[in-house]
Amino acid sequence: MATDLVSSWVAAGWSYLSTFGVGFEVNGEAATLGQAPNNVAAISNSPFVLATTVLFAVTVGTVIAAGYGIARYTDADDPVEAAKVGLTVVPPYLVFAALAAFVMTHTYSDLVTVSQLAGSVPMLQPSTFINEGSVAMKPTFGASTTDAILFAGIVFPTIFGVAGALISQGNGVVDAAIAKVNER
Repeated sequence: MATDLVSSWVAAGWSYLSTFGVGFEVNGEAATLGQAPNNVAAISNSPFVLATTVLFAVTVGTVIAAGYGIARYTDADDPVEAAKVGLTVVPPYLVFAALAAFVMTHTYSDLVTVSQLAGSVPMLQPSTFINEGSVAMKPTFGASTTDAILFAGIVFPTIFGVAGALISQGNGVVDAAIAKVNER
């Protein structure tokens, strides 16, 4: 009987963050999402994976649309100005990514799940967590804060926000790029 289940909203958050390339940790040691005990339903359930993929695609479209909308609203005159205003989509994603990394964690306390987790992550010493048949230290599994901030909070919104802003410039982007190439 499973007694140490990962909350569905935490499992959904982990799956969503993993689509951005975010890694995971157990007490500071690198781990994979598949090493989280009692998270199997979220990983192998096809509708869950489909929902995560759709949510990721919607996020990409939303960030592109936000970059486009901001560039149009501010009347960006050239591609450089458009790219600068496209960066304004980054701060909300940065805050979300940092909060998600801190909030979407799970601390295991059941002897069986602690044993599974400590045994599946190579850098963990099971004896650190289990002593004389009981849990001595409860491991915490979650997204890598550094990865979440870097990938989901900075890289992803920068690329797609700027792309959306550049789309607002239409042929101006292509013309500016050709002009720069011809200058050389």
